[in-house]
Amino acid sequence: MDEEYDVIVLGMGLKECILSSLLSVDGLKVLDMDMNDYYGGESTSLNLIQLWKRFKGDDQPPPHLGASKDYNIDMNPKFIMANGNLVRVLIHTDVTKYLSFKVMDGSFVFNKGKASKLKLRDVKGALLDTEFAMCEGDDNAKALFCQGQAYMALHDIHVAVESFKKALTMEPNDGQLRTYNFGSSLCHVQFSFNL
Repeated sequence: MDEEYDVIVLGMGLKECILSSLLSVDGLKVLDMDMNDYYGGESTSLNLIQLWKRFKGDDQPPPHLGASKDYNIDMNPKFIMANGNLVRVLIHTDVTKYLSFKVMDGSFVFNKGKASKLKLRDVKGALLDTEFAMCEGDDNAKALFCQGQAYMALHDIHVAVESFKKALTMEPNDGQLRTYNFGSSLCHVQFSFNL
């Protein structure tokens, strides 16, 4: 191990990993240090042994669950949009050498003791809403509001807020636009933009 570095980064959460990559791409000598035996902090993916150790305290899961390397369980699952800003950052930092991307086959949750596949209940309605929101121009407040809701569902908060702001600029007195529930009855946010 070298004794001199330009930058020492403590912790290897997602932000720290991206920061380290950006600094090293710019030619700086970077030392990354973390107390965990994995990268990503709370955004990491764990194999079966790591998962078992973290939540059960035992080092070894039962053999009937199969090989540990066959598991890759996200601690904080996120969707990455194929043409989003995060993908551009990952490409710029050459992190993509260590990643592979895949179109999602499905999404599962563990509930009441079993894994269940998430289902889209109203495909026809969702397609109609999506077509309306994405085909309308920036001069339709309702379409901008629908776009904002879609981006919130995709966890692209910045783009969602911009869509809501544009809609509010057009319809400043619309109560539905002024108050939006961000996915939880416990988290109700009132917009107060300076228009």
